Formats: sequence, C-alpha cells, structure tokens
Amino acid sequence: GSVRLFKGSDFSPAGVINLGDDADNIRLSRTAHHIVVGYGQGGLAVIDPITHSKLADIALRAHPEGFQLSSDGSRAFVNVPDARQIASVDLSSGKQVATWKMAELRSNFPMAIDESGEMLAIAFRDPPRLTLLDAQSGAITADVETCGDSDDVFFDDRRARIYVSCGAGVVDVFERSDG
Repeated sequence: GSVRLFKGSDFSPAGVINLGDDADNIRLSRTAHHIVVGYGQGGLAVIDPITHSKLADIALRAHPEGFQLSSDGSRAFVNVPDARQIASVDLSSGKQVATWKMAELRSNFPMAIDESGEMLAIAFRDPPRLTLLDAQSGAITADVETCGDSDDVFFDDRRARIYVSCGAGVVDVFERSDG
C-alpha cells in the first residue's frame, strides 16, 4: 500500500508515500521524470521522485493491472480487467481520455507496448487470446490464441516477435509480419 524511496548511493531510506491498498505495478517515465503506480480500487498515482511527493491521483473504474507508458511519457495505457476495458490516460491533465471496451475478452492482466509506441499487446486469460491494439485508436489489429494463464507479454522489436510467458512454465512465441 505504499511506495518506499531509497537513495541510490547507499540504499538508505529516502521517503514513503502511502497510497492505500494493493499498490503493485510501477513504471518510470524517463521523459517526465515521474513514477506512476497503479493501486487501490481504481487509481494511478503520479509521484515526483525528487520531492518525494504525490503529484496526482487519477481515478479509474476499477483496480488497474498491467499498464504501460507512451514513449514520451504523456499517456498511460491501463488494463482494467474488472471493468472489462483498457483505459487511455493523459498523465498531464490527470484524466482518462479514452475507454476501449473488451466485451468478449476478460481477465486482461499483462500488457506491453512496442518500441515505436504505436502498438499495444494485451494477453487475456478468458478466452485465452493475445490481442494487438493500435495505441491511438484502440482498434484491434490482430487477435490470436495463447495460453490461458498468461503472466506477462513482451515485444522483441529487433526480431519482430512477441513473447507471452505462461504460468505453466512455457513461453508462447509469435512472429509479427505485415498484415
């Protein structure tokens, strides 16, 4: 329920920011120099690591799971499985700017964003699918079967592959191609 900050030089404590329940996913915006943390019943906290202060609380419809930041740090793309959606959040205004409903797909936990920031890969557990979405419009550009217990998803831009790590101890490998 909290973010604990440490000094890099000697790992001594540098501060604590209390957020409440279930603070579990964290991302660093290298361009905006902020930390973004998903937590609670539906929120993202934006934290300034220099001042050790919370800059913003951004409300979501339910608890956030996997999320990614755009390459410029201006947007967050958030899996909100209990609301059966992906949220697109403008971090500077602190507002959700788009909602992409996933009516037939549930349990969207892992998410990755490609190097260009144009494509999201989302693994759903029910039914077990790997779905690619356009990061601007939320349009589905590809949808294939994957494992039913996906834990994480990764883009390998150099090899044009996507990897889905599965709880059963296997990795599903997908090759990206035009079309």
